[in-house]
Amino acid sequence: MNELLQAVRDSLQTLGGIRARDVFVTPHPNYIPTGVKQPCIGIKDGKITRKELTAGMIEETLQVVCFPMTKVSGDGLTDEGGLLSLEKAIEEKLDQNLLDLPGMEYAWSPGSGESKMFYTDNKQWLNQKAITMEYTRERER
Repeated sequence: MNELLQAVRDSLQTLGGIRARDVFVTPHPNYIPTGVKQPCIGIKDGKITRKELTAGMIEETLQVVCFPMTKVSGDGLTDEGGLLSLEKAIEEKLDQNLLDLPGMEYAWSPGSGESKMFYTDNKQWLNQKAITMEYTRERER
């Protein structure tokens, strides 16, 4: 999972309109490291499921959840550079992107959650979504 989180982070750090240091692996959806500015993207590990295959192989499905966040200002959801634009850019960047990881066979987003608003310790209101990505790979048992 660790290499997958790093590969997703590295891929999203190349998105236009967002600083590379504002894309980070996070322990919690609402955690924002010091020095990070909006828009930003938190990346968190998700569920892992395994299926036993023949010949000593295992199929793993690993979920990674991306949490894009933008400031609440004007129409911060749909404005150019708003939350929904960022969601679309993330899905386009990661869909079918196997991230050059060994054994990775499948990558797609089965869906995303509704937008949510939360208040930070820095006294800011932010919009946020949860975008689930699923990656499937085969490996030896």
